[in-house]
Amino acid sequence: MSEVVESLEIALLSHERKGRSQGTIAKAFPGFCEEKHELILVYDYMVNGTLKSHLHRSDNDPLLWKKWLEICIDTARGLEYLHTNVQQFVHCDLNSSNVLLDDKWVVKIAGFEHSVLIPASMATEGVEKSIIYEMGYIGSVEYFDPEYMHTSKVTKKTDVYAFGVVVLKVLCAKTPCFRNRNTG
Repeated sequence: MSEVVESLEIALLSHERKGRSQGTIAKAFPGFCEEKHELILVYDYMVNGTLKSHLHRSDNDPLLWKKWLEICIDTARGLEYLHTNVQQFVHCDLNSSNVLLDDKWVVKIAGFEHSVLIPASMATEGVEKSIIYEMGYIGSVEYFDPEYMHTSKVTKKTDVYAFGVVVLKVLCAKTPCFRNRNTG
């Protein structure tokens, strides 16, 4: 993910050099709270809603290209944090609905219900997990990497693929679709 962050930052700098105003890219990560042996995520009120709402709702003001890049960079940094921290996690459900935007347009990643702790010894081979069935529906299947679909093993690649789908949604402003090879 560090290479992705670097590439997106280069794109942002290039965009800014063409006469756009410079801005700062803040990063924020959610706080954790433990209550009655349950891990609970606590977020501030996210004034600007979800990335999905800005991609698909016409009642929102259009965002400048620079802002879209900043959102993608913040999201990549959040994933990089999850993947490189002392305890490494794979999010397993990254999509535009789980990218929240605060009043300063800083990204906070949500939806950790299906996250998996990846021990360092298992980082490359992955951990087997039936995420699709745990979700109770197949609504986010278009975000799952083909390797996961074949092996049911969660790796960091699972999140990187989902992030790529999110970036494509930003670039194309389209909803991803899942195409089953058997049904065409």
